[in-house]
Amino acid sequence: MWAGPTRPGTTEGGTVRRLGVGDLIAAVIIAVIGSAIITAVAFGH
Repeated sequence: MWAGPTRPGTTEGGTVRRLGVGDLIAAVIIAVIGSAIITAVAFGH
């Protein structure tokens, strides 16, 4: 999912990651924003 240098908690292949707090917060924010955009596009006409 992340292309770039491996960070602590990642394996070489990047298949198994240990999610840090920052990653979890980022995932939640992305999910909320994404759903908000989808809702706006679907019902904003």
